[in-house]
Amino acid sequence: MRPFLTSLLGFLLLAPSLVQSQQPMLILPTENQGLLHDDPASFYQCVQRDFEGQVSQPWEGGQYGFVRNPVRFGSAIIYTRFHEGIDIRPLNRNASGEPTDVVHAIAEGKVAYTNTAAGSSNYGRYVVVEHSFDNCPYYSLYAHLSVILVNPWRPGGSKRSAGDYGSYRRGNRSGASPCSPRA
Repeated sequence: MRPFLTSLLGFLLLAPSLVQSQQPMLILPTENQGLLHDDPASFYQCVQRDFEGQVSQPWEGGQYGFVRNPVRFGSAIIYTRFHEGIDIRPLNRNASGEPTDVVHAIAEGKVAYTNTAAGSSNYGRYVVVEHSFDNCPYYSLYAHLSVILVNPWRPGGSKRSAGDYGSYRRGNRSGASPCSPRA
């Protein structure tokens, strides 16, 4: 089972633009500021892992590149799934345990695509925003949303909400996160 996740693939694609002549104004996509305060465990969403009877909830699971799904192969352990995004720990939840944080674009841009059908991808409901830095297009993706509040090819600036966190569990797409939010 996957915890509630918000994947932001495009955020990492913006790194090359930081060396350009015009540096983009970027913001974090939620109110979670743990990354800026040297507290990655409060920023990244943990992953529920049960491997060979040992249960763990590593916060590192929310980082880009974290390798998931360990499988024993003889005496070696092989990890079978590369994590392609950044999963941010929600700060707010409703009485049912569902995340309720608002998700904003990381910079000014236009909504390039929305997927409103939660079951049609591993990202659930998601929004793709096209940004332009030094006349080059860059894309950011906001996934696992409970609701999408924008329309394609309309401005989707950083001050405007793209949607709200949603829940994602393979199969039913609902239920409380197995990882407790930090107090």
